[in-house]
Amino acid sequence: MSDGFNALIPRAQQFFTDLKANNTRDWFNERKAFYNDDIRAPGVLFAEIMAEEISRIAHIPMTPKVYRIYRDVRFAKDKSPFNPWLHMIWSDAGADEARPWYFFGIDHDAVYLATGVLGLQKEGLLRYRRMVDRVGDDLTDVIDATGGDVVDYGPEPLKRVPKPFDPDHTHGDLLRRKGLIVQRNVRADHPDGLVKAAVTEVKHLLPFHQMLREHL
Repeated sequence: MSDGFNALIPRAQQFFTDLKANNTRDWFNERKAFYNDDIRAPGVLFAEIMAEEISRIAHIPMTPKVYRIYRDVRFAKDKSPFNPWLHMIWSDAGADEARPWYFFGIDHDAVYLATGVLGLQKEGLLRYRRMVDRVGDDLTDVIDATGGDVVDYGPEPLKRVPKPFDPDHTHGDLLRRKGLIVQRNVRADHPDGLVKAAVTEVKHLLPFHQMLREHL
């Protein structure tokens, strides 16, 4: 049974395909009402529904946030004014940077859901490295069991394993990172609709999310 979000993915993907080829204010402004009514509005509703679902599954109150389509280009080499995707996150209200969040995205050719931590600094980064050093084998086992992929968002990894860890550390690839995110593709044609499809991926990723919460 459909959940009412059937049209969101094809509409969004076609819109973002066209936007990638026409990333100008004039082009967007002519289609702004369509974006707001047919992509962003149902996206916000989906984010609110999924906040309830994730809170129930993870046993943590999660707060949704839908990102704006407008890019901050003040310090960017790419001055394209718009983001050709719909992104949203669900985070533990009031949590610090080392608390994992869930993430969902639709772009021109993919639909995906992820969980993890991103852009860790100072104490959060120290906690992350201690976790990798202490339970790295278990961590990689949990990641493998999700069936997802470790993806590269945010700051680039360090070129070398940070001190005081052994340069040949078994999990040096993880120690060089400043965050850790695991992502799975969402089945866009799920017969029970987008919410059910996304919930399925939340459950696949839950053991990884729980491990991060336990050790960070």
